[in-house]
Amino acid sequence: MTTIPKRAYFDPAAQYFYAFDGLRGIAVLMVLATHAAPGLLPGGRIGVDIFFVLSGFLISSILFNDYDDHGSIDLKGFYIRRTLRLFPVLFCVIVFALSVDLFFALETKMRSLTSSLSVFFYFANWARVWETYHDMLGFFTTWWNGHLWSLSVEVQFYFVWPAAVLFILARRKPTFFFIILFAVGLFYPPTMRLMSPDDVVFQTAAFFRTDLRMDSLIWGALVAFAARQGYLRNIDWNSVFITVTAIAAAIVVLFLALIPVFHDKILFTLVAALTAFLVMTLSQGGAKLISRVLNISSLNWIGRISYGLYVYHIPIYYVVGNGLSIDRRIEVLLAIALSIIAAAASHRYVERPILKLKARLAPRL
Repeated sequence: MTTIPKRAYFDPAAQYFYAFDGLRGIAVLMVLATHAAPGLLPGGRIGVDIFFVLSGFLISSILFNDYDDHGSIDLKGFYIRRTLRLFPVLFCVIVFALSVDLFFALETKMRSLTSSLSVFFYFANWARVWETYHDMLGFFTTWWNGHLWSLSVEVQFYFVWPAAVLFILARRKPTFFFIILFAVGLFYPPTMRLMSPDDVVFQTAAFFRTDLRMDSLIWGALVAFAARQGYLRNIDWNSVFITVTAIAAAIVVLFLALIPVFHDKILFTLVAALTAFLVMTLSQGGAKLISRVLNISSLNWIGRISYGLYVYHIPIYYVVGNGLSIDRRIEVLLAIALSIIAAAASHRYVERPILKLKARLAPRL
C-alpha cells in the first residue's frame, strides 16, 4: 500500500511504504542469486547500490524531519537507533563464524580475530582495499565476511552524514552549502573512477572504497533534500510520462543485473541514479504499476528480513557448499532456503525484540 505523504515531504516515522520493502526484497534477491550462481546473474551486486540509495533517502528524511520538528538533530538518539538496528545481527554472525572456526579449524586464530575485528569495527571495506594492494587476501577477509564491506561503507556514511547535515542546516544559507555538498558527493566518485587507470588491482580496490562508492548513498539523500525543499510538490507523479519513465528505469536496472559490473567505472552510478528516480516517484505516490508489483506480500516479507538475509547468506552458503556432497542445484536451493529460515528466525527472535528498545531510548527519531 503506497499513499501520498501527509507531510510536504516523506516522513518515515509517520508512514510505512511497503513498496520500499519490495524494493529491498528485489535487491537482496539479486545479491543472493549472484552469489549462488554468478553465471546466471553476473551483475546482481548492483543490489547493494539499491540498498545504498534507499538508506541515503530514508536516513536523510529522518534527519531533515527531526531538525524541522525540533530545531536540532538528536545525534545520540540517531546512533542509538542505528546501533540497535545493525549490531545485533552482526554480533550473531560474528559469534557463528568464530564458533565454526573454533570447532572446525577453518582459519587460524589470527585470521579469525582479524576478520571479526574488521566487521565489528566497520572497517571491512578498507581492509579489502589494503588486502588488494598488498596481495594479502584472507588476512581480514575470510570464508564468512567477504560481503560485509558494504555495511562498513554504510556505517561510515552514518558517522559523517548526520553531523554534516546538522552543520549545514545551522548555516544562514543552507541550500547553497547543500548544493555544493551534493555536487561533490555525486560527481567526485564517478569522475575518479572514470579517470582511474584500467588496472585490475586499482579497480578492485575502488569497488570497496567509501569515497568512491558514496555517490549511491548521496543520490538517495538528494531525493530527500529535493522533497524537503518542495521541489517535488507541483509535479503530476501519475502522468503518463513519469509512469513510462519509471517503468523504463526499472527495466534498465533489472537488465544491468545481467551484466558483470565488478570492475565497471560508471554502471554503479547509473544504477544509483535510476533507483533514486524510482524511490522519488514511489515516495510521491507515483508509478502505481511498479508499486503494485513491489507490494506483493511475499516480496514485502523478503524485504523485511533482507538485512539478516544479506548478512547470513554467505556463511550459510559456505557451510552448505563445503559440508555436504550433493548435487549443485540442490545445494544452491538448500543454501538459499536455510538463509531465508535463518533470517526469518533472526527477525522474529533477535531484531524485533531489540528494536522495541528504540522507542524507549531514542523516542524523537
